Amino acid sequence: MACGRKLLQISRNCAQWTSVQKAPTTVSRKFLSEFKSFYPRLIDTAMARNKYLNDTHVKDRIKKVSEYNPLNKLPIQGEFLLYIYELMEKPDNINDKMKHQAYTLASLIETIQAYFIVQDDVMDSAKMRCKMPCWHLLPDVRHICINDLTLMRHFANEMLRQNIDESIYNKLADIFNEMYMQIEIAQQRDIALQKSKDYSKFTMDTYNLTQTFKASYYCITSTIYMALILCNKATEESFQLVDDICNDVGIVFQIHNDLTDYIDSDTSISGKSSTDIPLGKCSWPAVAALQHCNTEQRKIFEENYGSWDPECIKRILELYNDLNMLKLYKEEIQSRYNTYLHKVNALPKDATPSPDIFLKILDFYRSYTDDASRYYYV
Repeated sequence: MACGRKLLQISRNCAQWTSVQKAPTTVSRKFLSEFKSFYPRLIDTAMARNKYLNDTHVKDRIKKVSEYNPLNKLPIQGEFLLYIYELMEKPDNINDKMKHQAYTLASLIETIQAYFIVQDDVMDSAKMRCKMPCWHLLPDVRHICINDLTLMRHFANEMLRQNIDESIYNKLADIFNEMYMQIEIAQQRDIALQKSKDYSKFTMDTYNLTQTFKASYYCITSTIYMALILCNKATEESFQLVDDICNDVGIVFQIHNDLTDYIDSDTSISGKSSTDIPLGKCSWPAVAALQHCNTEQRKIFEENYGSWDPECIKRILELYNDLNMLKLYKEEIQSRYNTYLHKVNALPKDATPSPDIFLKILDFYRSYTDDASRYYYV
């Protein structure tokens, strides 16, 4: 836990600007308190309206897999969507109909995250998630999780179809489909790098490209796109602006997760298994280590990385400590924050989203990296 406390302190001290303090908006605050009741109702209502779901066993299965992870963690991505939506929308336009659609989208973002969580846990041979056994390890799941995921994904599409106005449904469905595609591409890149054991490919350019697909689009870009669509401000220009500016913050989000995997061997921060080192993943600490190690240290890395042998894992952790990984982390995220702020400061005041909103986006995610334990599980 000493490393964990040090990480949080570094995160808090890392930004060199006057913070636009993140104050939860009314809608996002209510969503956090109402999610555990709204989400099960959304599922139940959608199942009742679907003409194919007459089998009690199938309905129970969909409900169980759809709720297992989302209801045991705070819905950070859903909160972010509602936070940005309310910042950009006129208060008079947030009526009951729009609030329901916004809540639905926020819930579906959590559903999609849960879908990929189960995939990740299977591929990573993980054991714990949100301080619970991973879904695929439950006695009545095991190999059936493949069908569970298929049901989950298609039912998410069904909930979207039933609850979103026709005028914006196609645009939102396209974003969800793009999200699936980009994350699956990133997953395949991860797997290929992991299997290759070719550490010459573990470069920052490689890492950035993978995380642009995996983290930036899902965590930030697509969510802001949805908020823009909800408040009728979506244009090709606004989408391009978000894409150009937000990539670095999305990658910082993943860098923080990767570093947490390194320091959280007892799962006290994240509530999930740490597997990046034994699996040989192209994670940020691995890339940073290879950038800064000498010839002897590189040999230690190549001989021990990607092994489940506890002694090999220990040697990699010692190498990370010798390289002062937390200091490298501080330098990395400061550089990316500076790049982000430089782009935001160059924007005209009438940009959509506005410079002020981009600053609040940064503060929102800084609040996450300052103390991620508040968001991993309830």
